Order: sequence, then structure tokens, then C-alpha cells
Amino acid sequence: MRVELRCAHKLHGILYSEQILSGSFEVRCRSRFCGYQLGVVVIHTIDLADRSVITRKFKDPSTGRNKNGASIQRSPLRAP
Repeated sequence: MRVELRCAHKLHGILYSEQILSGSFEVRCRSRFCGYQLGVVVIHTIDLADRSVITRKFKDPSTGRNKNGASIQRSPLRAP
């Protein structure tokens, strides 16, 4: 059996299995059609049994850039 792990806009993987599948698969998506942009993380959770997709979006705390892509300069903390 061949199971395609995909969201509406992108193929994320192919799973080959002879067994009945259960559980879920989570993947980070970088498709702008799914809502990805600078500072946003898009996570798809794909149910392996019925192939339903749940999409969640989060703010990406690791980016040190603003919306225009320029680096954000942070001033160091100073004690008086």
C-alpha cells in the first residue's frame, strides 16, 4: 500500500506499508499557500487512518527579523 502524506498544496512524503495505519504525522510546511511567511511556522498534522489534515500556525520566536526581512537590532540590558 502506498500512502501520500500531503497537504492541499505540497507532497511531504510517501509511506509504503502493508499494514493498516494508525496514528498521526506532523510536518512543518513552507508553502505560502498554507500561510507560511517570515515569522510564522505552519505545522500540518496528518491522520494516517483517514488522511485528514489539521493545520496550525504559530509565531516563530527564533526569527530576528521584521516583516521587511531586515535584521532587528536588540539593545543589551544595562544596569543603572
